[in-house]
Amino acid sequence: MIELQLDIPIGTDSADRIESFRVEGERLVRVVRRRDGTQAQSSVRLVDGVPKGTLSEQFDWCWLRATKPPRASGSEKEVRIADLFSGGGLMTLGAVEALRAVGLRGTPAMLLDVEPSAAKACERNFDGAKVLTKKVEEVIDGAVGAKKTATEKALVETVGTIDLLLGGPPCQGHSDLNNHTRRQDGRNELAMRMARFCELFQPKYVVLENVRGILHDSKSVLSRIEANLRKLDYSVETVVAKAELLGVPQRRHRVFLVATKQADLNLEVTLRSLEVPSRTFAWACSDLLDKPDTGIDGAPVPSLTNKKRIDYLFENNVHDLPDSERPDCHRNGGHSYKSVYGRLWWDRPAQTITTGFRAVGQGRYVHPKRRRALTAHEAARLQSIPDYYNFGDEKSTSVATLIGNAVPPKLAYAVTLAAVR
Repeated sequence: MIELQLDIPIGTDSADRIESFRVEGERLVRVVRRRDGTQAQSSVRLVDGVPKGTLSEQFDWCWLRATKPPRASGSEKEVRIADLFSGGGLMTLGAVEALRAVGLRGTPAMLLDVEPSAAKACERNFDGAKVLTKKVEEVIDGAVGAKKTATEKALVETVGTIDLLLGGPPCQGHSDLNNHTRRQDGRNELAMRMARFCELFQPKYVVLENVRGILHDSKSVLSRIEANLRKLDYSVETVVAKAELLGVPQRRHRVFLVATKQADLNLEVTLRSLEVPSRTFAWACSDLLDKPDTGIDGAPVPSLTNKKRIDYLFENNVHDLPDSERPDCHRNGGHSYKSVYGRLWWDRPAQTITTGFRAVGQGRYVHPKRRRALTAHEAARLQSIPDYYNFGDEKSTSVATLIGNAVPPKLAYAVTLAAVR
């Protein structure tokens, strides 16, 4: 188990860096060094207003604000992707960008999620992909180690070859916010469906994401997945990755299991070489301050009581709401919810973005400079979701779920790059 610590010096010597950047005319060019020593190039168009900073910061700033997907790799080498528990497919989006960075053509072949709104989002954003709106255990219904079921045979024939398997199994059963069934939630077993998928499809690469609580699951689901993958001749490593070290303007710490049949991973070295100074709320959202109050830029309207709490933060120039201004259940102290009703900092990364970012009572979600909670557009930026992602005309609650449950694409990019380079 490798845990990347915040006090580790950022990056490594330039000779050891995997990424480098340069400007060519109106484009920023990213150069990635592959494991075999060769290089791949990809680029983004420069966006008006790009701030001063490192070329790495400017590349990501422009990518985040792109209104159209960047140029796809012209490579004939295709990597077909399956995404189980896909949500809106944002882990896939980050993986496609990682494949583009190493000169491969990422093709989303199959995305599966039980939620209809998530499936619609996948259909909007990934033309040609097979999108399934089903429970994973209905589609992959055989026991690990058993012969293929009829359902599984049909799936293999329909989907075809899969080179990269992604998955963020439901994390609520492992979450520290779940005080009822944590560590023993039945949903925790769904992660084993990824091991079964690997038996069926034998993908070259596997990336599984979850909250840190999965390390303490009462049935050791992560260790069992590792053991099954090793039986299939995968090299497997597990890491706790911290999003704020890898270009995401948000503190979000997640466990990743990465497996490959191609090479030893050496995740620690690869991810450390991708570390960058923390990006701030201002870096992500300063250009959204005066957007028209509509669509994904529509501001949530607080209750009168919460409006008074927000006003208190600004009138007293504080970021933490004192207990005296909180609900009765908080007024005697003794709670651990310091960030709830709190105000974000302009010059720091945001706290973890959850599905509750529109409600100030769900976390530190008061805007640093505006007397309101976050808009969906701001939350998406803080999750490193680029502007070209199409949320459609979904209800605000569905959009909040897509955003809050997503694996930040920039985090998925870093971990996938570590696997495929």
